Amino acid sequence: MDKIILNTTFQCYIGVPKEERNKKQEVRITIELYTSIKKAAKSGNINDTIDYSKVHSVIKKYIDSKKHVLIETVAEELAKIVLSQFSVKKVLVRVEKPKVNAAIIVTRGRTS
Repeated sequence: MDKIILNTTFQCYIGVPKEERNKKQEVRITIELYTSIKKAAKSGNINDTIDYSKVHSVIKKYIDSKKHVLIETVAEELAKIVLSQFSVKKVLVRVEKPKVNAAIIVTRGRTS
């Protein structure tokens, strides 16, 4: 199985203490999309693969949608969103909060 990897950085409201959610801070998000790229590699056609810009837009829309408390929730919700909107067999989501040197990784797949 092939893997498409997206590394992104966003500014968002996130933190357990309420005062921490009053100022945007950096979060780094890595998304690994498990899918086949064979058809796209052969055709050279963007329609035969996952459009990275669309994945980025979906992530940004979720990040900007509200103030977040836990990076665990962000990772879980992003995994659900990616699985529901893109043709992937499995997704790995890493959410890192550099300010506190913390990260969470979730791996989710389609259920049969």
